[in-house]
Amino acid sequence: MTQAGMLELSEQGNLLIRSGNNTVIWLSSSTVSTMSDNPMVVVQLLDTGNLVVWDRSTNKESVIWQSFDHPGDTLLPGMKFGQDLATGRERVITPWKSADDPSPGPYLHWLETSGYPQIFVRQGSVLRWRYGPWNGLKFQGWPFENPNPLFLIHFVFNEKEIYFKYELKISVVQRIHVLPDDTAVNLCWMDQIQDWVVHSFGSLMSRPPARFDPFQEPRDRNPVVSVLCDSGSLLLQDLFTVKCSFNILHKGLGIKSHNL
Repeated sequence: MTQAGMLELSEQGNLLIRSGNNTVIWLSSSTVSTMSDNPMVVVQLLDTGNLVVWDRSTNKESVIWQSFDHPGDTLLPGMKFGQDLATGRERVITPWKSADDPSPGPYLHWLETSGYPQIFVRQGSVLRWRYGPWNGLKFQGWPFENPNPLFLIHFVFNEKEIYFKYELKISVVQRIHVLPDDTAVNLCWMDQIQDWVVHSFGSLMSRPPARFDPFQEPRDRNPVVSVLCDSGSLLLQDLFTVKCSFNILHKGLGIKSHNL
């Protein structure tokens, strides 16, 4: 009989995922040198969505490992995208190989830090597109203004790190999900249906238009869900429309739907 997998926290501050037969299939590889002599290791899921392993043996808590350093195929508000120049760590976006295979696919989004910082997207060894250099407010190829009513972009460039992150101005739970075909989807959480709903296609991580238009709206914006996510509310009479839109969009994109 097949047993369920298990998430484990070791005394050294490593997170492990074990299969049903107790084989380690993933290891977080925490930096042991950052820990005290007698560590008190805990793991905590923050409200931001960041899964953090802490050493709380001293008055000053130290981070041993955090999921925000490993974006995978998802960008969350507050998550850094770029390079830590002190450690050499790069925070990049790597979409899955397929909807059922979480191993890295052929696409890679990264922030190039040589010269003027700009985001590039590669498919295998082929460079597909770039977003243009940072112009003081945004990357030139982004089809929106910064600031705007929904979010604010922060760009940091100093001797320790180069990165950008975005923060929401509205009270919703939102994430940017990059699909295996490199389509970027904005998703927001709806408490009323207990599931993620497609807000729009095209986002901070979507491919730039052929001609840059700073006033262009995100592609294929869902008008019903857009209003709901932007306002952070859901009207009861809209629930059926949201469910239908959600199922149709997810079926076409290969996003798994739950309990709809």
